[in-house]
Amino acid sequence: MCETKVATILFTYNRPRHTEAVLNGLKNNSVKPSFLYVFHDGKKESTNLNDWNEVERIIRNITWCDCAVESHEENWGLADSVIYGVNEVFKKYDSLIVLEDDCVPHRLFMEYMITALEKYKAESNVFCIGASSEPVDVPPNGYDAYFIGRINSCGWATWKNKWKIFERDYRLLGKIKKNSDLKKWYKLWGQDIEPTLYGDINGVYDTWAAFWALSVMKHKGLCLAPYYSFIDNIGFDGTGRHSGSENPSLNLLSKGKANILLPDEVKVVDDYERVFANYYPWTDPVVRERYYKNVMIMWHDATEQGKNLSDLLRDRGLKRICIWGLGDVGKRVVAAVGKCQIDAIIESSPDAQLYENIKIICPNEVSSMIDEIDGVLVVPGYDIERISRLVDSRTRDKLITVDTLF
Repeated sequence: MCETKVATILFTYNRPRHTEAVLNGLKNNSVKPSFLYVFHDGKKESTNLNDWNEVERIIRNITWCDCAVESHEENWGLADSVIYGVNEVFKKYDSLIVLEDDCVPHRLFMEYMITALEKYKAESNVFCIGASSEPVDVPPNGYDAYFIGRINSCGWATWKNKWKIFERDYRLLGKIKKNSDLKKWYKLWGQDIEPTLYGDINGVYDTWAAFWALSVMKHKGLCLAPYYSFIDNIGFDGTGRHSGSENPSLNLLSKGKANILLPDEVKVVDDYERVFANYYPWTDPVVRERYYKNVMIMWHDATEQGKNLSDLLRDRGLKRICIWGLGDVGKRVVAAVGKCQIDAIIESSPDAQLYENIKIICPNEVSSMIDEIDGVLVVPGYDIERISRLVDSRTRDKLITVDTLF
């Protein structure tokens, strides 16, 4: 099925139940690993020795495929372990598949990965194969997967020549932001990486994936992502350092799936700017605080001059509006609007249906009432670029950031 030499890597630590589930998933795959490398991270003072020893026993008794196990005496942490393991295996192999000890593979996982590695190995702009689905409503393309601008680290694969671009360099982010084209690409596919880097510096996180993602973004590389996940992540049970306890909503692949269809054309998924506009967002708290501080200062100055928010809106011809954003400032805006009619409040992820008897709607609902209102008052004006991508052109023409009223 594949001419490319492919190795499979499993990274383990001290979760025997998880490790056994992953190994059973690989064992029951339609295509077994041609060679499995297991890198077992070493103990820390806080490590449960019974759990660590049980993992060691499990991985030392793999007999259903060719396997090599490397256990470390000291604890390296996830990032150093993954980078070391990938570099070591690439000394012998052209491509590899990576699993961590909480990524249970579907029975077609190996077939999907190997097929994709072979199909796209000559594509210069494909850098990574992801096995986990994104919790986003992506338009169907007639295949089982599509291309995006972000790597996925929950079951992934790559090639030796593509991994060569990997840089574990904090300066990557600054370099990307200095390039206008790359900055726009990063704003869509990677804004959430920035707090991860801060956490890595402060010892809160131990990331390799953030650097891999930035390395690929620096080249505007693409990653294959499935519509339905070939991985069931069982690590969101509080046992892992990086997963937490909130289980993501993954669309798992049907157990009865018979074959895999991959796209022939390598291009980013259609309508990607709208589809993924709200998936990787992050705003520097300093930027957000500065924006709202300026709004409140201008609002106070306007009040001192005898101008209220209702009058300012009506001066702009805004008698019927929707308000985007219901944080602290948004609630003040709702209370101050006065004579203007508020048809709805827009929230990206609403957790209620009403506020002060005003209905709360999602961004995709505003287009149905856009002809009946005079404008959409955007409270988080610092985020107007992302918000603009979430709506259609008619709605976009009626967006007004709150700071422009003063």
